[in-house]
Amino acid sequence: MKFSKKSKIVPSIPEDILQKYYREISNEKIICRAPFTSMYFHPDGEVGACCLNKSSFHYGKYPKQSIKKILNSTPRKLHQKYLKNNNFLLGCKTCNDNLLNENFSGLLANGYKNQKIKPYITRIDFELSHVCNFNCIMCEQNKQSTNEIYNSSFLSEIQPNLKKIEYANFIGGEPFLINIYYDIWEYLLKNNKKCLINVQTNGSVYNAKITELLRNDKFRTVISIDSVNDETYSKIRQGGNLKEVLNNFQIFNDNMKRKSHTMQISVCPLRINRFEIPDIIEFANNNKCTIYFNQVEKPDNLSLQNIPESYLSELIQVYEKYLNTLPSNSDIEIKNKAALNGLINLIKHWHKAAITREALSVTIQKETITELLYQAITENNKSVIDEIINSIPDIIKVSHEKSAEITKLNFAKQIEDMQIVGLNNLEITNIAMNFFELTRTENL
Repeated sequence: MKFSKKSKIVPSIPEDILQKYYREISNEKIICRAPFTSMYFHPDGEVGACCLNKSSFHYGKYPKQSIKKILNSTPRKLHQKYLKNNNFLLGCKTCNDNLLNENFSGLLANGYKNQKIKPYITRIDFELSHVCNFNCIMCEQNKQSTNEIYNSSFLSEIQPNLKKIEYANFIGGEPFLINIYYDIWEYLLKNNKKCLINVQTNGSVYNAKITELLRNDKFRTVISIDSVNDETYSKIRQGGNLKEVLNNFQIFNDNMKRKSHTMQISVCPLRINRFEIPDIIEFANNNKCTIYFNQVEKPDNLSLQNIPESYLSELIQVYEKYLNTLPSNSDIEIKNKAALNGLINLIKHWHKAAITREALSVTIQKETITELLYQAITENNKSVIDEIINSIPDIIKVSHEKSAEITKLNFAKQIEDMQIVGLNNLEITNIAMNFFELTRTENL
């Protein structure tokens, strides 16, 4: 993408939506302060404004560039110019889409409102490692890897910034299992006692060190809970125990209340838990917590984005019916009602896209695909081909491009390649379902 210094930067959001945002959320003309106030460290050393523009637009890469050089980089200054004009086209697609769909409560940019624009950064987000004790079905990160670039040299280089920041956010993996975070927390609590420390935890880890950290009034927690149903929770947060998490949740929540803060529950709306969202909101209201709905677009077989129009239509009806029953007697209840309304607006956008997608699709009979697959049967792949065939409905609808690809693909070779790298029948079948633009029935 080429940029001209003489080009006028215009908003990527229509004026009527901007005005609605100003009325409902904030009258500050700059919607996102992240490129002015913050820096976000990713596990591979990439540094950007926030978690959402990873690999789309970043300022530099540590340690190839120093922290000082990254802060003064041309990409960061350019990003500031674009966001100053409410143009979200430099790697900010998710926020741009949420604004266009009027999902204002789901806008990550809202999380940066508390930092005033100053000559130095006032917030740092640390996602230095993906080490974790869970194997969540929506997570595609390597949870066992350690990252050697974030070491004692990094701690020394980041210290001048740590002394000035007002907010430090820690993400994993599971932050309480990432050793370098304890070093950063120790430094902040000793050298910058005004800095708020926020930790996004899955709620599974609690020990004496955490007890001591929680004693500090500046140490806060956010917890991820995608279901309050034990069976669903176990399917999503594989390796987790809901009873243990809820016990720890109570400790974290009581600690936040003691400090006169409100705990946030972070939720991933997925196919598997989509009808349990009302239960989660009720749980949040009862425990005086706010809800934040993550926008889940990947993996495809779990996201709500690409499910059939009829499923989305049903979901909208269920959510809107529940929305009308939600109380609005407190700030927390009002915020949670707004969060659900934002999620509904996002799903309505996906619903419109589904209508268009299905109107332009090609119908293929199961017999056609079965015939192609039977032609590819060998002694080694018969069982997985049978499983794929059993998973295909009588009629499928695919794009024109996919229809042409299906007739040309060498299925035997594709399956053989996947078997060689060690994929089992279930994994191969899931890949096949995505290829046929379908979804496994257990996810719907």
